Amino acid sequence: MKFKLILVLQLFLFFMLIATGINAVQSFINFYEIESFDFSSRFQLEVAFSIFKVPLIVLIPLIGLLFRNRFGWILINQYFYFLLFNLVFSAYEDWIYDDWVNDIRYFLIFVFFLVFSLVLIFINSNNKIFVKEFQMDKKRKSQYNLISAIIGFAFSIIFFVLKN
Repeated sequence: MKFKLILVLQLFLFFMLIATGINAVQSFINFYEIESFDFSSRFQLEVAFSIFKVPLIVLIPLIGLLFRNRFGWILINQYFYFLLFNLVFSAYEDWIYDDWVNDIRYFLIFVFFLVFSLVLIFINSNNKIFVKEFQMDKKRKSQYNLISAIIGFAFSIIFFVLKN
């Protein structure tokens, strides 16, 4: 059996969904224990939606795995760009408001996740995945990368605005 790069992406996305889903359920349970949850309260519905919006975003690239065409590839790649831009925006926010950012550990963690996001984008843009798995033309790779980067950047801006 040959090692396939698409399996790395599928496993990563699957584990991201499991991790974010478990985190969201735990947050919801903690919120439910603090307050008696009532679905008629607008505030509590907004809190519940804010808790479960991250797992909803993780579902987008998993839906992209179902489509083996350029639409699916763009959905997967835009999520990796979303991770990259979201990391940059959160680091920018931390540099403004936090004092511990000058610590070398923060910088090393930031560099690790920055390189990890770039590696995921590189793996997804690999010719084996791009041409063989998603049956796309090599000549249009830069156009599709630009489209997915714009979509990922837009999602990051929306999350940054909603968070602040």
